Amino acid sequence: MQSPAQRSEATEGDAVVGLSAGLLERAEKQQNAVRMERERVHLNGAKTTFHHQGITLEVENLAPTIGSVIKGVKMGDVAKEPKLLAAIKALLHLRKVIFFRDQQDVTRADHVAFG
Repeated sequence: MQSPAQRSEATEGDAVVGLSAGLLERAEKQQNAVRMERERVHLNGAKTTFHHQGITLEVENLAPTIGSVIKGVKMGDVAKEPKLLAAIKALLHLRKVIFFRDQQDVTRADHVAFG
């Protein structure tokens, strides 16, 4: 027969195992979601589009898993459009590194607002 201390240890151990299994399951679901999103945007280093909350971005993926160039977006416009900002954040989370082309007319205020 187990002592109360032994039962307590077993219960705590079971709780830790249960928690770990739950975390592992959530991590696997997140990895699968990222994998499906990568497949959806055709991460093959080609020009493609990225869709998020009704916003479509024209992007060029630089490598299969990291880095995209966003085209046709001015940094000054991003702070004024919350949906555009949300789409850029989603792309940043997905691709880890993003670049903006043709930003010669960005003012200091635009740059601060974007940051």
